[in-house]
Amino acid sequence: MSEKLLTMFFDDEFVPHAYLDALYSGSVSKSKPQPTGNTSASSNQYLSSKDIKELRQRSSVLLSHLDYYTKELTTDLEGKIQKLYNSNSIISYSYDHSNKSNDKLKPTTRLEYYVNSLSISLSSLRDSIQSISEKIEQSGDSKDSISTKLINLNQSKDNLLKVLDTLNVIKSIIEINQDMNETKKRSSVSSAPTTTTSSSKNENLTISLKSFQDSLQLLQATVLEQFDLAKNGNVSKELLTKVKELIELAPVFKNLGGFGTAYASFVKNMENAVSKLLDNNTA
Repeated sequence: MSEKLLTMFFDDEFVPHAYLDALYSGSVSKSKPQPTGNTSASSNQYLSSKDIKELRQRSSVLLSHLDYYTKELTTDLEGKIQKLYNSNSIISYSYDHSNKSNDKLKPTTRLEYYVNSLSISLSSLRDSIQSISEKIEQSGDSKDSISTKLINLNQSKDNLLKVLDTLNVIKSIIEINQDMNETKKRSSVSSAPTTTTSSSKNENLTISLKSFQDSLQLLQATVLEQFDLAKNGNVSKELLTKVKELIELAPVFKNLGGFGTAYASFVKNMENAVSKLLDNNTA
């Protein structure tokens, strides 16, 4: 059953019994006379064994599709509920002086953290735009001031691109373990009764500490393997640059609890590996 046909079931004017009537009517041989009575006994005598077999086959296929899409919708619903649950999980506490009760620790949920971060970013952007507007009004339209502003804007653009590159590196680390898990799942999932819809890669990535550690271990093993291959030859400058970028990401994870500890251990191993590799090549 294609996605186009599936959309009919979401139509507000969809009539279930009319759909079943049309579906089963197509299975009955048109060459035979139609019954005149309303009883089931009078109608069954005009159905051949071939007609009944066809009805059974169509019923079986319909039930298979019903079970499959029910499972798909249930899985999708469970995933969205889990995302909502995760967004309400507590990730930190802050000290609330205004609280008169004994418990002055104020919890911060993941959703509140994201909203606060977005609010701060928007406020910062608004202040930056306002500041630039005021400076433009004060300095006038002189060529020198415009050139300076363009230089500053280009610098801001370069800094934002660096931030984007950093986020992409972090995302690629997280996706290492996610890709491994998806590969294992695809090898164990049985085929659906009809065409299946491919799920897009998670728009919003979530990762546990264990998965993060597994990703770092796999990344470390890959880098060390490349280093071993380069012991008797020239070291790839591109590889060393990538490793240096990974090492420079250490401050990003510094205040993230177990994630920071795991990444600090990874950075230490990478620094030792780079130092050892360079010593071997200069010896």
